[in-house]
Amino acid sequence: MPALEVPLANAIRSPKQAAADCYYRIPVRPIYKSYTVYAPGHEPPGYMDWLKQQEPVIIWGRLRPQTPTPDGSRLEIKAGEIVFDSPISYNALATVTDVRDPVWYQKTGTPVAGDGTMQLSRYVIRKKGVIDLGEVSCASCHTRLMPDGSMLMPKQHIPTIVRDS
Repeated sequence: MPALEVPLANAIRSPKQAAADCYYRIPVRPIYKSYTVYAPGHEPPGYMDWLKQQEPVIIWGRLRPQTPTPDGSRLEIKAGEIVFDSPISYNALATVTDVRDPVWYQKTGTPVAGDGTMQLSRYVIRKKGVIDLGEVSCASCHTRLMPDGSMLMPKQHIPTIVRDS
């Protein structure tokens, strides 16, 4: 990595890479299964009640990137997609109540895809019966809702390699 970085003009302020033993002691942030946020008028009947019945599911684990999946894709690609799409904050910029309120969409100008989904956030269950609004993922900045309601996103997510230990 140091060979790929351009040092800052003042070397004292240039970033330093963490030592491997320090880096690999950092705990893995759990990534929970997430669910679609529908704009008002598009949510399937009983959807919120169904979500409240769901158990929390942690979908991130230590993957073995070199192993192909049954469909022939590689796990490092799937790992990258999971990380790319996963929210890193909950109920910080908006709440579940906000995204279910049509006035909120008018006030904020939050875009809605052609299928009635709101792509900037996801519902996340971290405790059974409690629905959180997951926000701020890589996808938040690296995808665009086009005027025709379709989503423009990277052709292939950037793979993330996860060390197995």
